[in-house]
Amino acid sequence: MTASYVSDAFPPDEAQALRSHDDLCDIITLITSKPDAQRTALTEEYFSGRQRDRETLPEDEKQAFNLAIKAILMISCSYEEEAGSIESSIWRNDQSARDLVLATFPVRDHPNLNEPDESLPDIKSALRATRLKKVARLSFRGTDDLRNHLRMDLKTGVVELYHHTAFLKECLEVSKDTDVDPELPTSSDVVIIGAGISGALIAHRLLTDQSPNRPKSVLMLEARAAVSGATGRNGGHIKPDCYRGFTAYSKLHGSEVAVAQCTFEAANHRETLIYIRENGLDDEIDLVEYRSADVYLTENTWKAGLASYNGFKEAGGDVSEINVLSKAEAEEKLRIKSCFGAITFPASSLWPYKLAMAMIRKSLEAGLQLETNTPVLKVSRTDNEHGSWTVTTSRGKITANKVIHATNGYASHLLPELDGRIIPLKGHVAAIAPPPAYVDLPLSTSFAFVSDENYDYLIQRPGSQKYLIWGGGEGAHPNGPEGGYGDCDDSFAVPEVLDFIKEGPSWTFKGWKDSIESPSSRVKDPVPFAWSGIMGLSKDLLPFIGELPGKPGQYLIGGYHGHGMARVFLSTKAFCDLFLGQAIDPRVPSPYFDLESRLREPVDMSKVGDIL
Repeated sequence: MTASYVSDAFPPDEAQALRSHDDLCDIITLITSKPDAQRTALTEEYFSGRQRDRETLPEDEKQAFNLAIKAILMISCSYEEEAGSIESSIWRNDQSARDLVLATFPVRDHPNLNEPDESLPDIKSALRATRLKKVARLSFRGTDDLRNHLRMDLKTGVVELYHHTAFLKECLEVSKDTDVDPELPTSSDVVIIGAGISGALIAHRLLTDQSPNRPKSVLMLEARAAVSGATGRNGGHIKPDCYRGFTAYSKLHGSEVAVAQCTFEAANHRETLIYIRENGLDDEIDLVEYRSADVYLTENTWKAGLASYNGFKEAGGDVSEINVLSKAEAEEKLRIKSCFGAITFPASSLWPYKLAMAMIRKSLEAGLQLETNTPVLKVSRTDNEHGSWTVTTSRGKITANKVIHATNGYASHLLPELDGRIIPLKGHVAAIAPPPAYVDLPLSTSFAFVSDENYDYLIQRPGSQKYLIWGGGEGAHPNGPEGGYGDCDDSFAVPEVLDFIKEGPSWTFKGWKDSIESPSSRVKDPVPFAWSGIMGLSKDLLPFIGELPGKPGQYLIGGYHGHGMARVFLSTKAFCDLFLGQAIDPRVPSPYFDLESRLREPVDMSKVGDIL
């Protein structure tokens, strides 16, 4: 689409209206923020307020606004001096964006939805993404890079779609349109509750494994849209805890389990990368490999970090890929203003939403039935001799031989016995627009910043925007660091936490504040995106995997303790090994499977901050 704006077509002595894709995004933001302003006023406001050495050509300015409206509305547009055509919509100088929309998509041309229309079901069916994929052999994936908008890979039939909310969801989803097919299946061999990364990986394994115990059918139920929970909202890390948690794990489980746990997360990282590459997903999910740095901001946390590192090493842990940096080394190599030291190790970043959606897509191709917008209300014993379960949803009941709970932080909603064992915690994440110094020379590692009251973490995304995805800030909660415990509402973010996150780069990185205040800085909205998500903390720091005690046929996987991407791949592999009656990967720590004793007593919530 952006090829229609040819930047080198203008003489060198004339200023270009669009110097980069950032300019185009700025125009889009202006149009959408003032839908009732006339085109002339918007053009004048944008170009008069922009710093420039030379005047831009009026024709170039008009072409820039045409391109912006095309990105917003997915229509070709011309300005009023151009000859009209049946293929383009004219946006007049005295017309607002809202009026353009109404003129382009007039209500009178729409069928009266209050009157019966036998053609509507056929039209809806034909327009479904799944139908389009089947007939036209096309599939869609979201992108936050406007340069890739409408780009089609002729080999794979994948069309990329840009949207300014692409951080949280793709423009077209593989989710089934329940209005088109309102009939809910009445039975399934296996029902998976939860369409996040755990459910996606489990579904794909169960449907593609060659085991004789492979289920006859698998149905996935999701209360909202697919991957709308924590997987689609997290910060994008695969950041193994390969040493830092050793002291805490040792206190709760002994040094042998502590070594196994730190070793497990490093192995999970390696195996996840292998799996992504073997399935050809590395480009699709924006995979980036590098090292991650735990940066210690206080003397107490630095001493604790070194104690965990040394304890892990002395207990026989492999530290060959872990590097300890002094204060001077860390501040110089990592561009940190001030710290007491840092420890680095191999890690990666990716777009977790895209990974989960890719696995759901592959599962659908393997026979998965997916029902979104279908909250599960309860799971109860079926009154028959087969020992099956009845899954009651908002749309009806389903009989299942086996039920898998993969809802993580929400698990206790259907399983009250998990109250105080898997504890919901609201986390916060923001996308922060960097200044020129950190666009021209991006960060070379991912980070965690460890202080007495906060654990903040960030990656810098690839692509033209180079956003910093920053999470954490629990210490800024008005109710203290434990203020997010038990909070299951991800529909809003706590303002005080977001305010803290927004200021994070300024107090952390050298030259950030000076660069953002420099004349060359073009950062108009430093935090264009911010959101919250619900994590599932474990009462003893480790996930739960296996059949629920006293409920044969009901299974649990969850309690990743805010480290889902660093644990989920080998955890779901072990879950499926257990579920299918196969040998379990010995790298997975044995306490994961001991649900009987670990679920017996809840955590003391008055001491939850000391434990978790």
